[in-house]
Amino acid sequence: MRTAQGMSTSSDSAAAVEEATQGWPSQPDVVFAFTSTHRSPAAVAEALSRRFPHALSVGCTTAGEFGLGRHATGSLVATGLFDSDVRWGASLLPDIDRLTADVAIGRVEALLAACGLSRTAPIPEGTFAILLIDGTRGAEEGVTSLLADALEEIPLIGGSAGDDMRFTEASVFVNGRSAPNAAALVIGVPGPRARVGLLKHQHFGASDTLLAITDADPDLRLVRSIDGYPAAEAYARALGVPRAELTEKLAALNPVALTLNGTSYVRSVREIHPDGSMAFYCAVETGMVVALASHRDMPESLAAGLADEHRRHPDFLLAFNCILRSVEAAEHQLDDRLLEVLASSATTVAGFDTYGEQFMGVHINQTLVALTLGGEP
Repeated sequence: MRTAQGMSTSSDSAAAVEEATQGWPSQPDVVFAFTSTHRSPAAVAEALSRRFPHALSVGCTTAGEFGLGRHATGSLVATGLFDSDVRWGASLLPDIDRLTADVAIGRVEALLAACGLSRTAPIPEGTFAILLIDGTRGAEEGVTSLLADALEEIPLIGGSAGDDMRFTEASVFVNGRSAPNAAALVIGVPGPRARVGLLKHQHFGASDTLLAITDADPDLRLVRSIDGYPAAEAYARALGVPRAELTEKLAALNPVALTLNGTSYVRSVREIHPDGSMAFYCAVETGMVVALASHRDMPESLAAGLADEHRRHPDFLLAFNCILRSVEAAEHQLDDRLLEVLASSATTVAGFDTYGEQFMGVHINQTLVALTLGGEP
């Protein structure tokens, strides 16, 4: 497999696409494009479709972009895959706040058919699905669950599209069509030469300090009480700090972790309210028992995770990286170390900073999830 990649900071969408794809050979199999809201996502989608009329083009708006060995904000990053030995299919799902099981099943079956598959025959090993979804609508849990059920044994990973930290409106696009309040579902079916890997990395582990969620509204992602006490009071006590010293900055370094089937998934605090309730970036339900997460060195744990899970050197790594990780990296001057780890992990790295991540049908925070393609056996 071959790749081509480019980046542009032009605010003109057509000019940005032209600059980012200048000199690319022929028509790629697929183009992944991630753009700041400093330019029109609809115009980016249209320009990509005109530039590569025979390629699948898919992407979204972001809170930061990865490409050319750099981490940027305000840019457009485009990556083309050539001779990927993957059959690609994608669909734009509008109005995600009204998505139903029937619609999810219908879209998945249509995509499987477009890739030459059916429910009546075995799904080829390594088949995967990617989800890009508007991260400003709070719809990830419902949409991810519906699509994961419809996909059955096909693993689903992805990221929530951002809007440069405004938290107002994000967009996704597929083959020239762009929309907010929407999702892009991509299915990839590998051929005999393709090698597929999936990665989930978080620099937090579950500690022995357990917290019982005793009053929560998952639709609002709001927790009112923990262990029967106002949420902020109980959370501060678990951290060993007075309630008055509990800040959102401190909370960002001390999320909670939910363990499912032996795997921990991070839930991050978004806001601490004067009434003692706490808003999260993921749904948290009454009756859940979560653990206070223990913090690790991000670059060191990422390097260890990549070494453990991907001993080969893939040709391409598509990364969905939580914006809270980038905020922490910038504050603690970890960007260069993280970029060095990522650059050494694959020939080409592309991705974006997300408002949330999806892994195996679960919506999570403060995590990096990735798809890898190609590389030595």
